[in-house]
Formats: sequence, structure tokens, C-alpha cells
Amino acid sequence: MPGLPLPSNSRSRTPVCYFLFSAVGEVESLRSAAEAIRFAPSRKVRFSPLIYFTESPSLDTIQQCANLGFDDVITIPFAPARLAERISRQVNTSLVYYETSSYFGPDRRERQVLTPPPGEMRAGGRYRRLEIMRSLVSGISVVRDEFCEVI
Repeated sequence: MPGLPLPSNSRSRTPVCYFLFSAVGEVESLRSAAEAIRFAPSRKVRFSPLIYFTESPSLDTIQQCANLGFDDVITIPFAPARLAERISRQVNTSLVYYETSSYFGPDRRERQVLTPPPGEMRAGGRYRRLEIMRSLVSGISVVRDEFCEVI
């Protein structure tokens, strides 16, 4: 995306780069930025945490962020300790990401906030399951990379 500086060459200074987004009128307007990050050729960029900040998110806003591959939605205002805890969830733990023909982002099955519309339910198809680790010392590494097919 033009105008979006991606930190692909700053690994030694910043092993993990967070992309923080403030609330916008239409979450869909963030699609091009989210896709530029999630589909970037650099693993450092592609697996970077995307976090959306908003005052009072609707379930629709949360679902839209999830569909765009955001890692978290944080409600503001927040206590500094709570913010630190939410941001620290993104590092030093195993995270599972899925890639399909139309989605790349974190596993959402345990955090499902809304049931997808019937047309969005997938009965089968190919997908990629990636297990990653983000470390503030060594950066981002892919622990497991599997191609799967659901029939």
C-alpha cells in the first residue's frame, strides 16, 4: 500500500513491530492497510500484531476486525497495567495463524464473538496452519507450517 512504511529491514532494532490502529468510522476502510501487512512478503511484517483501539466497540466492529486479521481489539480508556497485559499477550507465547484464499490472521475459533453468516461457513477446502512465536529478543519465527485440506 503506498504511504504505509513497512518495517521489513529493522529487525536488529525492533524484533517485533506492533501496528496500532485508532478507531475509524468504517472498519472496512482499514482493509487495504491490514491486507498490506498480512500479505507482506516479509515474515516480520506479516506476523506483526495488529491491534485496534476504540471507545465502545460493537460486536460488528469486533467481527470486522477479526475478519481483517487483527490480533486484538482494545477498549479505551484503559488502565496502563491492563494495556500492558493485553499487548504482552502477543509475545513469548505460541500463536496459531490460518491462511485461506480470503483470510490470513490469528486462529479465532476460541474467541468467536458472532456466528458467521451461512454464506461464510466453509464446508471444506485448502488452508494453511502456521504456529509462530514472537520474541522481543529474537523476533518472529515460524515453529510449524502445515498445509491441510478439509473435505
